[in-house]
Amino acid sequence: MKIVIGIVLIIVQLTPVQTSDDSWLCFKGNTSRNGCACQECGLNVESLELEWSFTTMGAVESSPVYSNGLVVACSYDQHVYCFNSETGKEVWRFRTGGGIESSPCIDGDQVFVGSYDGYMYCLNLHSGDLIWEFYTTDQIISSPLSVNENLYFGSCDHFVYCISKDDGKRIWHFETMDEVQSSPAYAKESIIIGSSDDSVYRLDSKTGELIWRFETEASITSTPCIHSDTVFIGSWDTYVYCLDFADGNLQWRYKTDEWIESSPSISNGRLYIGSADYNLYCINVASGDLMWKTPAEDSKIVSSPTIVGDYILVGT
Repeated sequence: MKIVIGIVLIIVQLTPVQTSDDSWLCFKGNTSRNGCACQECGLNVESLELEWSFTTMGAVESSPVYSNGLVVACSYDQHVYCFNSETGKEVWRFRTGGGIESSPCIDGDQVFVGSYDGYMYCLNLHSGDLIWEFYTTDQIISSPLSVNENLYFGSCDHFVYCISKDDGKRIWHFETMDEVQSSPAYAKESIIIGSSDDSVYRLDSKTGELIWRFETEASITSTPCIHSDTVFIGSWDTYVYCLDFADGNLQWRYKTDEWIESSPSISNGRLYIGSADYNLYCINVASGDLMWKTPAEDSKIVSSPTIVGDYILVGT
């Protein structure tokens, strides 16, 4: 496995993370949030060259998504942008009422994204026109997930939301005890999500009913990854956790030397995750044993790895 650690520009992220249908539709690529493209893409990662760049008026912490030649990305300058993936030419932009840290999600001709203004927006992918908006009472940092007819996300108002993709009407909401900056993962008609109340939750995706709750020792802003009936997630208590999907029982945990905001990615029995201790970790999925770790140069690793064939790409 080869590793690329550095400042990853939009085009560098998008080119290698294509799936079999030539798309990367949400944060970490799919509903299980495993961060794995799981195929060779013909890209020579060892000799990457910048194809194009675009300067916004604010920082870009949101991760871009891709569908059918279009890149959608967001900025703290309050805008959602759409670009031609080949040329970098701006197709449209949409202004929200606050900065955007949430990563967008594409489903068909719709784009969903949350903003610091407390709204979840649904836009037309091709025009950027507003289709509907849904208001929570605080910032949305969580990245939405589209599953069947519903959209799932968290808000800093302490709630996890399920709303209709068609009209933005609320179906259910579940209250945690603190901000929900973590993004949801989905499997077996369940939503897994973390909260700043130190807990990981499994909720029934249809009703929002609590199935189980697992408490760590600090806030969780990491996004869970679901793999082989297990749940993996990082915590600000410095640990990576492996939980049983069925009942939330602890299978193992691995301690790093600093807090974890990075979200785990998994391929071939190995888990990859960054830590604020400046290291990228590779951990055995079955045992929780460290396989190796590699340092970044004077930079905490808070971004989440993407796995492409024999390579790992992670921003610092």
